[in-house]
Amino acid sequence: MENVDVNASISKEFTSIKALGEYVLVKQSMIRKKGKIITDASKNDNDKFDISFRVLQLGSKCTSDVQVGDIPIFDEYVKFNLGRILQKDKDVMVSLLLVHENSIIGVDKDPYFKMVTS
Repeated sequence: MENVDVNASISKEFTSIKALGEYVLVKQSMIRKKGKIITDASKNDNDKFDISFRVLQLGSKCTSDVQVGDIPIFDEYVKFNLGRILQKDKDVMVSLLLVHENSIIGVDKDPYFKMVTS
């Protein structure tokens, strides 16, 4: 897999968005999987992309144990808001999303996973 800078352009766009109240700002990175033959055109994006999230900012009323830099695990029925796309091409899409803190049901503390998704 080629090296993709998923942090490109975040600093400028990130400063213009502020998570309010009980909302959390997360970065979503979608990187196309390499070397996989997909034979069914109806496959969903989860089969075509590696998708990762990272917490960037917490609203002032967030009371959960989630911290900036954590890798969130979401509720099955999570509702994302905003959706500002920072980078998009055929192999990569990076966007910023707002999500309510109650939709985050856990965090992944695996140090290897953090290294891969930074």
